[in-house]
Amino acid sequence: MFPKQVFLSVDEIAQILGGSKSHIYKMCEQKRVPFTLVKLTSNVQVSIVEMARYLDTKVLVEVPATVPVPAASIVVKRGRGRPRKGANTIVPPAI
Repeated sequence: MFPKQVFLSVDEIAQILGGSKSHIYKMCEQKRVPFTLVKLTSNVQVSIVEMARYLDTKVLVEVPATVPVPAASIVVKRGRGRPRKGANTIVPPAI
């Protein structure tokens, strides 16, 4: 995504995290950023390695575990009115 770069600017951080530059600056001022900042001149930057570590932990935490659902717990909702032909057949769930 960012070839031959060592540090990421605030624009690039906002692009990666899906936020705005002003939000990133506010988080920096309140010291609520989850990664280590490097301040070169007047620019706030983050090491690309530090950002990759943060994204790895974020992805590993947010991936939900897949739990198989037993077939007996699936309820088939029946429609109102007169039953149609084939309405009493049980359809196996698509997994």
